[in-house]
Amino acid sequence: MAVSEWDLLDQAYAALRSVALALPADALSAPTPCDQWNVGQVLQHAAGDQLAYPGRLTGGPGPAEDPFAPTGTLAAGPAELLEPALAAALSPAARALAEPLRGFAYGPAFVPAPDPDADPAGALLAFLGRRPDWTPSVA
Repeated sequence: MAVSEWDLLDQAYAALRSVALALPADALSAPTPCDQWNVGQVLQHAAGDQLAYPGRLTGGPGPAEDPFAPTGTLAAGPAELLEPALAAALSPAARALAEPLRGFAYGPAFVPAPDPDADPAGALLAFLGRRPDWTPSVA
């Protein structure tokens, strides 16, 4: 059974919801690989982007706040966000869309990137300028 673009989008939304629901409130101020943003700001940015896409396509409402200037103030609570199958399915869209956003939304791709067959999530993160091996520092 082939996976449609809508199924893929539903899976991506479900992964974002899973992370948001599993996030404890005291983790919102934790650091992230995005040096200037904490966990709450990254989550708010991701959610804002997901509201902005359909709003832009349909002319409907978008996020209430600017996704590129998140406050990090959230009302909710990570699980593994990025399963290998979802990362592999999202990679073609990322490769088609990310280049014009380099230096703005994405940093330079990390080279060498992990092998996409062995680590689809790591390869996708590296392509998007994120360190696949990043972990928060332990205080």
